[in-house]
Amino acid sequence: MNLFHEAGPRQVYSSCWADVALTEGWLSRERTRALFDELRETPGMAQAEMRLAGQAVLQPRLSIEYGASYRYSGAKHTSAPWTATLLWLAASATSETGVRFNQALVQMYRDGNDSIGWHADDEPELGSDPTIVSVSLGGPRRMLLRPKVGGKSTPVDLTDGSLLVMRGRTQSVAMHSIPKVARAAPRISVTLRHVIDH
Repeated sequence: MNLFHEAGPRQVYSSCWADVALTEGWLSRERTRALFDELRETPGMAQAEMRLAGQAVLQPRLSIEYGASYRYSGAKHTSAPWTATLLWLAASATSETGVRFNQALVQMYRDGNDSIGWHADDEPELGSDPTIVSVSLGGPRRMLLRPKVGGKSTPVDLTDGSLLVMRGRTQSVAMHSIPKVARAAPRISVTLRHVIDH
């Protein structure tokens, strides 16, 4: 059962353990196609290293960071300077949320084998109750959301041009993932954060 409720193109889920909103069609098809084509050719996008059970492994997706440096998956990653396109996207997200973003993570999910495991964006550099924004471009993927204490997960279908906003206590009480699937078209996500200690 999908626990989001419809509000026009916007689906909202809010409870004692999450405050999440998904707006479908936040960007036009023409804009998403142009952004996807530009970002998929980004120089320097590669599989970053992460620590898993004390071992260095490659993340199962391509990524590159912009703006403020940000520590996650047991490593601090070097960021590239902002591009005009990402500055525009961050400013658009700021207009939507009222939050000033100073870090962008661009990730390319090449096919259904690319994924991200259960995690929360709860690093100290993000402060308490951070607002995390993710813009989806390209093929649809399903994100799962569940309480940290366990329980049934809620599916969130991320579609081309959609805007996902996670705010409030979401990162402290919930986790999210994008699991592997049998088949998936290429997808790019642009995740925007405000890093307060860098």
